[in-house]
This record gives sequence, C-alpha cells and structure tokens, in this order.
Amino acid sequence: MIVSADSTLTHPARGWGGIVLPHGRVVGAVQHVIGRLFLRIARLFLPLGTGDFASNGPLLQRSRGRAEDEATCSEASFKTSEESINGWPENGELTAALVTKLLEPRYRAVRHVGRGAVGQVWLVLDKKSLCHRVVKLFRYSSHLQELIGVGARLSMGSAGLIDILGHEKSGDGAFIWYFMPAADDLGGFPDIVPGIYIPCTLEKYMARKKALSVSDCVGIGLELCAALDDLHGNEFVHRDIKPANILRVKGRWQVADIGLMARIGCPKQVGTPGYIPPEGHGWPSGDIYSLGIVLSQMLSGGLRLERAKLEAATTGADEVRSRLIQVVLKATAEASHDRYSSAKTLSRELRNIQRLLEK
Repeated sequence: MIVSADSTLTHPARGWGGIVLPHGRVVGAVQHVIGRLFLRIARLFLPLGTGDFASNGPLLQRSRGRAEDEATCSEASFKTSEESINGWPENGELTAALVTKLLEPRYRAVRHVGRGAVGQVWLVLDKKSLCHRVVKLFRYSSHLQELIGVGARLSMGSAGLIDILGHEKSGDGAFIWYFMPAADDLGGFPDIVPGIYIPCTLEKYMARKKALSVSDCVGIGLELCAALDDLHGNEFVHRDIKPANILRVKGRWQVADIGLMARIGCPKQVGTPGYIPPEGHGWPSGDIYSLGIVLSQMLSGGLRLERAKLEAATTGADEVRSRLIQVVLKATAEASHDRYSSAKTLSRELRNIQRLLEK
C-alpha cells in the first residue's frame, strides 16, 4: 500500500495523567501549557542541580526496575532480569508483532527504522487514516531522561525540532511511546513505499551525495542554527547533535532524537564520541561544537577531519569555502570561550557567507 507522507493524524492520543492530545494540528497555546505543566511536574522528581529523575520518586512506583543514571543507559537497558511485561521480550529485541501488540488496535508496525539515544524507532501505519508515522518506544523505568525531552518539546513552538504528535503508555505504565512525522524518503519519492523507504537523515544524505556544496552546507547550517537558537532560548541543550539525528521532514532539516535533552547547566559525559566537546555537554557551547563538527563533515563528505587538516584546507581554497572552513574552526575551538557565543552569532556568520554566494 502507498500512502502519503504528508497525511495528518486526526484521532486523539492518550497522554500521561489522562490528558488527551489531538494528533496533527495541536493548538499551540494548549500544547505549550501541557508541556510546561509536564516539565514542572517532572522537576519535582529531579535532584536539585542535576536535571535527572530521582530513582525513588513516587512517579516510579508504577514501573518495574530502578531508574539508571543516563550516562550508563544504552540499548542494553531494555534488558531486564524480571519476567517480560505485556509481551516485551527479556532480551530487549522488538519484533513487528510485539510492536503491533503494544499499539493495537489503531496501529500496525511496518518495520524497524532505527534507534535513538534510548529506545527503538519503528515505522507504523495508522489503519484508520492510512497514514504512516514513526513511533519511538522505550521502557519507562530505564529511560526517564527521555521524558524531559518530550516535555520540553511540547512546551516549544520551534519548527526546527521534530514534532511530537502524541504519546501513549502501556496499560500498566511500564512502557511509553510517542509519535513523530516520518522523515522524507532518501530516494526522493513523495509517498512512503514501506518496502523501499529509507528515512532521509543527514548521515545517509551525505553518504549518497558525498561532499556537499558550500551553498548546501550553509543552507542546512542555517536551519540547524535556528533550531538550536530556539532550544537554547528555552534554556535547554540537545547534547547529541550529529548527522544521524538530523532529519529532512517536508523538505526542511530538523533536529531529532530528544533522548539526551536537558536543562542548561546539567553537565554530564553523555553524547556520541567524536561530537562531545572537550569540557563535556551541558551548555549551549557544547551543541555549537557538535554542529561545527557536522558542518566539517558536510564539507568533507562525511569524514571528521583533524583540525590541522581543516586549517591546511584553507590554503588554495576559494574565498567562500575558506570562510566556511574558518567558521568551522571557530565553532570547534578547544576552549568553549573561543567558540561562537550563541547559535544566533554562528547563524550571522553563515548569513554573511550566503550573501557572498548570492553576489
């Protein structure tokens, strides 16, 4: 069956605490209030100064197992020594049948399409609207950090962050999942054909296109700067900016995978090696560092070049390319105070390069 990737969801999703959220065009003011309310409730269970959920909070009494420190959370966290719950396997590997069982009767799992910082990501079909969406499922007791990102996203109106279309939980509260729009197809097909669908992440886009033009690098960089500016303006940091977490949705590049999102000032050694700043994540400068690495990869066809090679690449390069490399070098400076002071400042530099290209 072929269905439109732009189809909208029209039925309500069950939210935590009995709140009903409509899929699709959610009224912005209501979404903002719900997100802020959720964040306020979430902070009641966070130790002061850490931004993490406490493992002994009353909210956890419905789950089985103990909340783990986010630095040690991984796919192995899906595993549990207890009996499987609601058919979720002890080895943590989901199948289409198990995902369908959790989401029935409304949805049918089509296939696994990826993993985030936590949880597993599946392409699903809404059997009523015949529309494909993506759902991320995770164990409540093991991946509470994800809830902070969900609450934060619901409280923001940023067009540069992936939308949360709705969220649900299993009957016993042990598992949670949330719905997102499907990314564009990498092959450029306007409709999702499940058998050949490949989500368009920046990682896969670069693998197909190789080194991007300066114009493409600047255009994508500007969209990502806008997303980070919104995020940081709401006092959050992403902490896992990388090509695999950047999706093209309806022709626009968006930041996805909110599993490590946290309040500014919550430093921890989390993230993906190669994109983590020397001082660790926790401040906007860390996201700027990661974005600088992504920009360098776009210029080099996906490779993470050493700083010395980037500096050498300015020799003999044309003026516009040389200026973009200089932007990358500043964004990825070893000391955080030597980087751009904000995503907006970095965006201004990219705008200046864009003007040069238009001459």
